[in-house]
Amino acid sequence: MNVPNRICSNKSHELVQNFLHQKFANQIEAGRSLFSFFGLYTGEKEFWDLLEMILTQKEIDSNNKIHHINDIVRAYYSKILQLETAGPFSFLGTALAKKEDKLAECAKMYLKLGDVKQYCEIMISLNQWEKAIALAPCISITYWQECVDRYTQALKESSDENLLEYQLLANDKQGAIDILLEKEEYEDAKLLKILFESGVFFDVSKCYESKDRAKKDPLNAHIENIAPEFRKNITDICHLEAEQYFAKGEVLLSAAVELAIGNNTEAIIKLIRANELLLAYFVAGVLKVPVLDQINYLLALKAEKINDVNLAFYYYKNSRNIRNARLYAVRAKVDGSNFGVKPIGDYVKLAKEATGADAVYYHILSENLEQAANITIEFTQKVLDEKKYELLGKVIEMHSLMQSVPIVELTREMKIKLLYYASFIGFFRAMWLGFVNVIGILIKNCHNIENFNKISHGISLNPLEDLGFKLIKSINEGNVNRLEELVEDMEDVKVKELTKAMLRAIRTNYNSGISFVRNRISSVWYMWCLL
Repeated sequence: MNVPNRICSNKSHELVQNFLHQKFANQIEAGRSLFSFFGLYTGEKEFWDLLEMILTQKEIDSNNKIHHINDIVRAYYSKILQLETAGPFSFLGTALAKKEDKLAECAKMYLKLGDVKQYCEIMISLNQWEKAIALAPCISITYWQECVDRYTQALKESSDENLLEYQLLANDKQGAIDILLEKEEYEDAKLLKILFESGVFFDVSKCYESKDRAKKDPLNAHIENIAPEFRKNITDICHLEAEQYFAKGEVLLSAAVELAIGNNTEAIIKLIRANELLLAYFVAGVLKVPVLDQINYLLALKAEKINDVNLAFYYYKNSRNIRNARLYAVRAKVDGSNFGVKPIGDYVKLAKEATGADAVYYHILSENLEQAANITIEFTQKVLDEKKYELLGKVIEMHSLMQSVPIVELTREMKIKLLYYASFIGFFRAMWLGFVNVIGILIKNCHNIENFNKISHGISLNPLEDLGFKLIKSINEGNVNRLEELVEDMEDVKVKELTKAMLRAIRTNYNSGISFVRNRISSVWYMWCLL
């Protein structure tokens, strides 16, 4: 059913009525009904079940692909119980249709849960003695000896040709000699008798102290009980899994993986990266993650693109960022009086009195983009030339303001310089965030502008390009936190000093809320590198 038909359907009417009369048990049920209405996405069940578990402690279906990190052990036991109690036709048409296949699957899961003895017993029941004997020492030498003795007895009953080897392993001296005598292999019998009496063969169980391994209940294996250094390894695995799902376009599964380890902010970032802004807004609301202002800002930008002025102002208002709303009023050339937008003349006066980023802001509001661009370019050049790196935060803020308005009316020279510095700053920001796909693009963009327009700020780009590609390689290999180490290894002292200062400024801006939350795993929208 296509979207227009679905909106006009009886199901749509029923959904509206349920919302009007508040017939949903909780927020999650309401959200699941609404967001699932227009189509089914891979991972919907896992995503919504995890949200419901986080908020209501409801157990998750053991057949889901993803489970909460503190519920994963219970889920495995539930799967085992399901297989052990399944009827003869429960898994008909699947790889687990036969009883033997079900038992083998149970054995694998018991082994993953650390229940080696149960694994061995199932292997024995499936007549796979060798596998049981191989892992039996994990329990104790006594249990291993018991398994060997049982296997030897089974071989006797079936007159198996391998009986001799296992009688030797079980230290059944007389039994081994009797077999050789029965086969009239007298020389071998004499050899074994001599070796037995000489002590070459011995009872293994008497040579080692045998203690049953203290068995810990897997159900008590919560991530909170794990040492922090090992806990990080678990979260790294989850991040890798989430990125794999995201790369395959399975966004809800990617977000579900982050929810499963309690990383709610990362889950919301995954949704934002996939442009699922409304769903991200819903999740941030129910989980009380303090990013609603930023999501409102992104929704406002989206509304701008479709020229929906009222919707854009609505989201700007909810983002509680009056500055962005005023800038939008200038861009869209609409009445912004509700957001305190004053007549242009008032801003002209304020611009003359202001300095730094405030001057850029007021010149933009007074529609004097050329002067705003001049201030931004001159200030950036001065900071870089005089190495006043403590002012790099102001430089970043000025360029963010310039990127919030169209610059088509500026001169070619100004546009080139703004693009150059935006790419330069964007390169450092992309490195700090770990945006693999754009790190190389931005530094090459700087190279191209330098070569064709003879623009330079006295900083060699080659060490930066080398740093960028080393970071890309590091991230692709799974080492996502090596940036500081790579910077320390830079040989060009001048470039290293600038790099450190620029990264400090970016970190400060992000932590102070000027930009959005930090994500150091993969690439995101190109515009984020320049915001």
